[in-house]
Amino acid sequence: MAENLGARRNFAVLLGQGVSGAAANELTSVQLVLPFLYTTAGAPIFFASLLVPVSTVAKRIAQVLAAPLVSAARSNKRLILLAALAVALAIILISATFNVVGTYWPVPGSR
Repeated sequence: MAENLGARRNFAVLLGQGVSGAAANELTSVQLVLPFLYTTAGAPIFFASLLVPVSTVAKRIAQVLAAPLVSAARSNKRLILLAALAVALAIILISATFNVVGTYWPVPGSR
């Protein structure tokens, strides 16, 4: 009886996690959010339409370049730490230079 109750609880938790994860991925997907934000900022539709293919190609290139490193590594903990540090460094760099480059730098022809 206790095993059955634990299995039901695990199923409910995993189902909730899966549904909320799928919803979050759809609401924050590159294909939905980036073109919307770009056109809202006043960019031409042509440039917004290039965001999805460029993002997809960049992801694939990163995966191809990182695959040999991941497969050759003895421990993936260091790679995960390195990736987290790279993301943190990128966020710090973007936030440090945002006021320097101005508000409309991502929109071509907005100056």
